Amino acid sequence: MPALVLSVVLWALLCRQLELFPFDGHTPLHEDPARWAWHLALPWIAIALPFAGAYVPVLRASMLEARSADWVRTARAKGLREGAVVRRHVLRTSLAAPVSLLGLDVSHAIGGYVSTSRTCSGSPASAHWRRTAYAGSTSPPSSR
Repeated sequence: MPALVLSVVLWALLCRQLELFPFDGHTPLHEDPARWAWHLALPWIAIALPFAGAYVPVLRASMLEARSADWVRTARAKGLREGAVVRRHVLRTSLAAPVSLLGLDVSHAIGGYVSTSRTCSGSPASAHWRRTAYAGSTSPPSSR
């Protein structure tokens, strides 16, 4: 599972070596929303990053197709600036394909969240798993 592997790599690099993100722990949302978001930023990145590469070529192909449409040529002929043509006519029609792809990826992201949050969160089982994995031990994590 790519999100799980990426979360372990990001955790080892950004938490252990560079110390940019918190190592362990969880802050409830009602206590400190900013700290809650900071603790969950790494799992969010690990979930979103594998999907980002799929959207760029889909959006680009869709925009190239829409740029040659009749209504875009008409908008240019009416004297609209290129930025306005791209925003109002090309981008709006091009977003249908990436939004459809997003709908398919949401279910995969939810599944990846379950495994990623266990890896990147501060639960006792995942903390034990990370410590033994980082120390080079091959023992499985306890389920307690």
